[in-house]
Amino acid sequence: MKAIHDLLSANQVTFLKGHNASVNAVAAAMPNCTWAHFACHGIQNHEQPMDSGLLMDNNCLLTLSHIAQSSLELAEFTFLSSCELATGSKALSNKSVHLAAGLQFVGFHAVIGTMWSVADKDALVIAEHVYEDLFKCGASRATASNAAYALSRAVHYLRDEKKVPFSWWVPFIHFGF
Repeated sequence: MKAIHDLLSANQVTFLKGHNASVNAVAAAMPNCTWAHFACHGIQNHEQPMDSGLLMDNNCLLTLSHIAQSSLELAEFTFLSSCELATGSKALSNKSVHLAAGLQFVGFHAVIGTMWSVADKDALVIAEHVYEDLFKCGASRATASNAAYALSRAVHYLRDEKKVPFSWWVPFIHFGF
């Protein structure tokens, strides 16, 4: 949140955390949201993918089916800074059945997620670099279509500059345009 706050002015962003990040509050904010960043735990339900979701305040689950009920006409980009929310099912290995793909399906044009567990410090480095890259020309010029490039540069930074092991940087993945 600090990295995003440092890059944007207060009137350009809404932060929901703690008790303010209830299922109802987040769901109510999403129709007015173009970009969303989720730094929380999530649950994948491979048998019922629409029941997959993000854990909000008090460990209440904001399910994909709840999100899908919202009008997400403004939705462009979401960053899932959570473990394993882009992990498919072994039983459905030829299908993209996971929360990241589900968020793309319900309206977000570009989604960043992870295929397995990541360390908080690595997720923070990736998020900081992605947003610095996306907002380098100012928030008004930022576009979700640059998210894949921003993620690629952030992953290269983690790999080449921080010299972290393969398993620390490879889980980050982009879906969409």
